[in-house]
Amino acid sequence: MPRRSSAIASRAALLVVSLVAHAASGCGGTDIPARGVIETNVGDWEFRRYQRVLDVEVWIPGNPAVAHTASYVFRDAARRGDVARSDVVSAFVTRYEHDRDIEDAVAAFSRRLASEPGYSVEVGEVSGGRAAYIRGTGEAWVLWASEVHVVKLGGRGRDEVPGNLVGAYAEHYPSTLDDHALAR
Repeated sequence: MPRRSSAIASRAALLVVSLVAHAASGCGGTDIPARGVIETNVGDWEFRRYQRVLDVEVWIPGNPAVAHTASYVFRDAARRGDVARSDVVSAFVTRYEHDRDIEDAVAAFSRRLASEPGYSVEVGEVSGGRAAYIRGTGEAWVLWASEVHVVKLGGRGRDEVPGNLVGAYAEHYPSTLDDHALAR
């Protein structure tokens, strides 16, 4: 009997270690940052600031959310000591209580922006899914849904959003929008 008890205990310990490792990895292969945003430098973009906000941009009735923001500054501008608007990119990651209505809300938000004067919205690819690429009035943004999150990256004074920042966020938050999601 002692041998069997020891084998069962070993298997139970292995199961616990496997479950903990799986949970720590984000349960889906994506390592979701604890505070929602990437709090490290990404390529030439230096992480500068984190903030938690309750005023979410893509509001969904009956689906409470908290937004997490980060600011990044272009390394060369920071070293020069002369940071222009175009040298700053912001990240907004909104975490909802559940995944209900998130894709529809992103589509509605994108359509609303597309209907405003001076904005254009195009559908593009992010991490194998789709995203809204928003440009106009001196700003550029990329917006997509990812399970219980909405990710928005960009800033004012920009013509485009840096691809390495989009790629870094897409690794943590792969888009769940399909080809038709933004056409709804």
